[in-house]
Amino acid sequence: MDNVREYVESLSDAERVAMMNDFDRFEEKGEIGECTLRRHAATLTGVLGVPHPSIPQWMGFLVNEVHRLYAKQWVEQVIQGGMPSDEWERVSNVAAEE
Repeated sequence: MDNVREYVESLSDAERVAMMNDFDRFEEKGEIGECTLRRHAATLTGVLGVPHPSIPQWMGFLVNEVHRLYAKQWVEQVIQGGMPSDEWERVSNVAAEE
């Protein structure tokens, strides 16, 4: 799913964090209305020309890629001796400022 990876990489930290928060609400409630994650899923499936997409399924694809992106960054940081929590604090602050 290189298209999903490339799309997620093109987003800001604030958008990625908003998508994670949206997905948490989606899992908690079992439904979610208009939100950042849903808009990005609809945009991506439109760009890719996916016929009759299951938006909730694509929301999952996107948020999984967001988690994968941050996990890779944190693993690299730990290997280099950094503290992943410092990076999470930076990302959280970016999201709060938006």
